[in-house]
Amino acid sequence: SESENLKERYKELSVVDELTGLYNRRFFFPEAQAILTRAMRYEQSFSIMVIDVDHFKEVNDSYGHMAGDYVLEDLSRLLAKQVRDADILCRFGGEEFMMLLPDTDEKGCMELAEKVRKSMENTQFQTPQGPLKKTLSVGVALFPGDGGGFWNIVKQADLALYQAKEQGRNRTLMYNTSMQGETPES
Repeated sequence: SESENLKERYKELSVVDELTGLYNRRFFFPEAQAILTRAMRYEQSFSIMVIDVDHFKEVNDSYGHMAGDYVLEDLSRLLAKQVRDADILCRFGGEEFMMLLPDTDEKGCMELAEKVRKSMENTQFQTPQGPLKKTLSVGVALFPGDGGGFWNIVKQADLALYQAKEQGRNRTLMYNTSMQGETPES
């Protein structure tokens, strides 16, 4: 029994980000593939959001990594309040998050993306060094969209995020075909 509990705990730790308590990439991608398969079979839509904290490096450089952790933890709670049970939210890495929204069209996804962005804009984070405000940039892509598999949709959302950052940050952009020649920042 104790051995089974340990196995279950290790399995949980392998798919959950320790800092934020959100799922990580290891959980996200297999679940996303399953949602894509269902969406194709039943001709349903879904949306993907790639969310990035604007100028996050400045938080760590000016306030310290502990303050950066506070921001990521609070942002994770803010994001988790916005998703439905069927949605998948994960910390993709660093200060980047992904949301997969099954059965969600362009209008629904853009409304949620703007709600998330505005919530962040209006949040004051409490850190050991004092209050801090940050903004988000959000890239959105849809299925079915311009074709391609799951990775193509992720790439499209990433291109939209890149454009949002290029256009001044603190904004939400939906992928469109004019973005195809762009390359995401490293």
